[in-house]
Amino acid sequence: MGPHMMTDDDAAYAEMNKEAELRELARIEHLLNEAEGPDDRAYAYLSLGVFCERREDWNVAVDSYSKAIAAESQRVDFRYFSNNNLGYSRIQLSQFDEAEGFCLEAIEVNACRHNAHKNLGLVRQGQKRWLEAAFCFIEAYSLCPSDARAWHLLSALFNLHPELLAQSADLRAAFIDLGSNSPGHYMIRQ
Repeated sequence: MGPHMMTDDDAAYAEMNKEAELRELARIEHLLNEAEGPDDRAYAYLSLGVFCERREDWNVAVDSYSKAIAAESQRVDFRYFSNNNLGYSRIQLSQFDEAEGFCLEAIEVNACRHNAHKNLGLVRQGQKRWLEAAFCFIEAYSLCPSDARAWHLLSALFNLHPELLAQSADLRAAFIDLGSNSPGHYMIRQ
């Protein structure tokens, strides 16, 4: 069988996924139609945005998260995720300057959540602000060491720009402090 041929199992799995997507889309459409207040509208648009992210439909995700923000929910979690996810979706479109404000807003809404710090690090990388990106990744990892994505992004950044550790004693100290708790215990010599 050639590398691009689909087996019966592959076809059945694809059909199941398509059915699950259709059910999810119907659920979201119901949420949108039944939304009565700002929180309901924000939740419905957040749900649509997450659905679009999974499909890597970044433009529709941006539109959905923008509408979630426009709903003006008072729920902190909805405001955080609307801004954070809009920032991330713009990052996926390489719209780093546009993403920046949404990541910063998400951090302002809840600075204890790590993901917006990680996303701000991705923004800073896209803006070629390497040192600031490193500090964002360190903050994200320190807030949630169980999510190693920020650590891996930081390690990749240092592999591309090893000079960063020499540029900032604060960065070097923070990296050394985090190193003993990092995946793979990546340490540098002092």
